[in-house]
Amino acid sequence: MNTPAENEDNMVNQAVHDELLKKFRVHFGREPEVVAYAPGRIEVLGNHTDYNEGYVFSAAINYGTFFAAASCSTSACRLVAGDLMKEKPAAFPQDWEPGLRRPQWRPLWLP
Repeated sequence: MNTPAENEDNMVNQAVHDELLKKFRVHFGREPEVVAYAPGRIEVLGNHTDYNEGYVFSAAINYGTFFAAASCSTSACRLVAGDLMKEKPAAFPQDWEPGLRRPQWRPLWLP
């Protein structure tokens, strides 16, 4: 059972989600194919040490980030900040195919 605060957070997130869909439809003239949400967190101790096997003290917060996307037939990518409704064009190489290449992670060495 949710607490009143959790119910309020869910309602706020639902309102943000609904506003995102509305702005996406108006700006792009169609429905998004993917909508995702990443919950927020704060790090009180150990920021940037977790990937070096260090200790981290973090906590979830009631803020997060929504993301909506749809495919297109070109290499163009149109990024829009939903709060500002400003667009930033970007492009991927013509031969880029998602999922075929994995990033090459390198260890972080500090002097």
